[in-house]
Amino acid sequence: MDEKMFELMTRMYADMKAGFAAVDKRFITVENDIKEIKKDVSVLKKDVSVLKEDVSVLKEDVSGLKKDVIRLENTLTPKIDAALDGYKQVYEKQQEHDKEFEIINHKIDDLTMKVTNHEARFEVIEGGKKNTR
Repeated sequence: MDEKMFELMTRMYADMKAGFAAVDKRFITVENDIKEIKKDVSVLKKDVSVLKEDVSVLKEDVSGLKKDVIRLENTLTPKIDAALDGYKQVYEKQQEHDKEFEIINHKIDDLTMKVTNHEARFEVIEGGKKNTR
């Protein structure tokens, strides 16, 4: 019985040793995977750090752009308003001039007709004077 017990214990020891060897291989694989993950996380941390710096710079740029836009609006808005007012005044004056030109053209047409009428009368009068002489 001692020999059977020894054989059993030897087999159990061999099985356990094989089992522990398999577990050791799995642990080594897990440890290697963890090392790779740590490397990846380290790279990601560096990338995130760079992105944070870039975002910070972009925020500063946007803030500067906002200030520039506000400055331009404050500078240009009164000038644009003045230009539009000037355009409106010029347009209104042009409309007034167009009406005045129309009136003047009518007067010129009336005068032209009167002159033509008078010329015709002078011709009649002069024609009558020539006949009486």
